[in-house]
Order: sequence, then structure tokens, then C-alpha cells
Amino acid sequence: MHTKKVGDFMSTPAISINAGANIKDAGNLMDKNKVGSLLVKEGEDYVGIITKTDLVQKVISRNLDFETTKIQAIMTDTILTLDHEATIKQAVELMSENKVRHLGVADNSKIVGVLSIKDISEKFANQYIRAFY
Repeated sequence: MHTKKVGDFMSTPAISINAGANIKDAGNLMDKNKVGSLLVKEGEDYVGIITKTDLVQKVISRNLDFETTKIQAIMTDTILTLDHEATIKQAVELMSENKVRHLGVADNSKIVGVLSIKDISEKFANQYIRAFY
């Protein structure tokens, strides 16, 4: 199972939001799409990532205003990426080393999706259920 490829587990397309949007918009977009992260764009370029954890740790704990605080103020401006041909083992190791739960997935250096710890756990859980029930 550890040789499975990241591309088989990732969510695609990557859901994104403009860096100038507000936090309320980000929360609504995450909820609508049932995702835990959004890639942040300026024009056509990805410039960061925002996660549900960011919303809790950076917004709620600091009592920031949801409607006036912009995404760019709380986003992480480094998107850790892994090639879509990398193994799930490599992805989990990268997540663990960097203490993150979301990775950008690239094909020819272009981000084509997002891999989350949720994607991995759901896929493994579904395979376990099919195998035993």
C-alpha cells in the first residue's frame, strides 16, 4: 500500500481563493466544497495556502474580523508540493516532517491538486471496509 501514488489519492481540481478575499469568504468556500484547505491565488499564480487550522489558530484566537481581514494576512505563503508520481509514504513523511496536513500536488511543476491527510485516511478506510465487509 505504501507504493500507491499521490495522484491516486489527491483531490482535484485544487479549490482556490483570491488573496484579497476575506476570511468569511474562505470559510464559506471551504464549507461549500467540504475541504480543509484552499490554495491562495494572485492572478494566475498560487501564492499560499489557508487551512481550517489557520482559521482557528490565527483568526478566532486573535479575534480578527471575518469580513475585513484578508486571506493574505493569515495565509501560509509557502505551499509544500510533491509530484503526483510520488508515493503516499513519501507524502506522509513530508507531512510529518513539516507538521502539515495538506500538500500541493504537482505535474510538471504545475499544481494540479491537493492531498490532505483526510484524503489518505478515507481511501485507506474505504479499502479496509471493502476488504473485510
